Amino acid sequence: MWNGFSKRCVRRGLTLIEVVAGIALLSTLLVAILMSYQAHAGQVRSAKRRLAAIEFADQQMSAWTSQRRLPEIGRRGESADGEFLWRVVSGASTEAQRFGLQVVRLEVLETRRDSASKILATVEFLTPMPKSDVYQ
Repeated sequence: MWNGFSKRCVRRGLTLIEVVAGIALLSTLLVAILMSYQAHAGQVRSAKRRLAAIEFADQQMSAWTSQRRLPEIGRRGESADGEFLWRVVSGASTEAQRFGLQVVRLEVLETRRDSASKILATVEFLTPMPKSDVYQ
């Protein structure tokens, strides 16, 4: 735009190239923010799921110990609300066997009917070995 006193134009506003470049930068920033938010939300969901599984394992262990009955290896079950599956498996072999004890592991899994279930929490504890397995 010409101001009447000089031969130089006074520019007001932005060119089309500057507008397009600005929009491209803003859209790149927006995509980066949305992707990081999505990843963070997934991590929060996973952490909440694991905490719920840990709480279920704690409740299960409390119920068993209050009844003074621990489950045998190979036992399986499902939570009352159907949210988790659980199983009791043999743990790693340790020096505890010399004292007539065995390592038993409670595994809490996601309830998935379509594929292999993911283990969310595990608790290892010691139980007396069956009488026939105690080393002399």
